[in-house]
Amino acid sequence: MAAVTRMRGGLDLGGTKIQAVVTDGEAKVLGQARRETPQTGGPHAVVLELAEALREALDLLHAPAGAAGFMSTGGSESIL
Repeated sequence: MAAVTRMRGGLDLGGTKIQAVVTDGEAKVLGQARRETPQTGGPHAVVLELAEALREALDLLHAPAGAAGFMSTGGSESIL
């Protein structure tokens, strides 16, 4: 198996579920997780759940949960 040099994470936020995926930077899914979208707690609760979903997907890779990465938010990127 070739070494993965740049992973990418994706988040799908819906009214009832959050889907997180980690890929090899191409089309191969390396890890994924699904969680319920919080119905209480406001935006803060939703952001925390998004982060947990991505951590859960990373855990499937046996990667440390604190691993740095980038998140794209419609034209801007944030370091996680």
